[in-house]
Amino acid sequence: MMKSILFISFIIFIQACSTAEVKGPSFNTSVQIKPGDSYEECVELVPDQLMHFSFASSKNVNFNVHYHVDGSILYPVNEQNITFWEDSISPDAYDFYSSDQEYFCLMWDNLNSESVKVTFNYLINTK
Repeated sequence: MMKSILFISFIIFIQACSTAEVKGPSFNTSVQIKPGDSYEECVELVPDQLMHFSFASSKNVNFNVHYHVDGSILYPVNEQNITFWEDSISPDAYDFYSSDQEYFCLMWDNLNSESVKVTFNYLINTK
C-alpha cells in the first residue's frame, strides 16, 4: 500500500513538473540496473540554479547525490535502502563549491539479486 502511495505521489510530481515553466534543462527516463551494479547521472549545476529531482524504484536501492572537489567526494544526499526520494539541491548551499566542480551526480546502487527499474527526473531552474 505504501509503495502505491509513493508511486502515485511520484507520478503527480512528474505531471506538476511537466506543466511548470521550464527555465533550464529537464530530464525524465527509466533505467534497468543489474544486480550489484550502479547507475550514475551527472548534471551540470552552477550557482543561482536549483535542481528539483525525484525517483521511484521497483526494489530498494541505495541512493546518493554527490560531487567531487579537491580530490574528495562530498554527499549532500546519502540514503540507504529506499524506493522513492524527492528533493531539491543548489550549489549555493555548499561551501565546497568551486568553478572546477560544476557537476552533481545522482547515483543508485542495486544491492538486490535481481535487476531494478529506476524511473527518475530532474528539472533545473534559475533562482
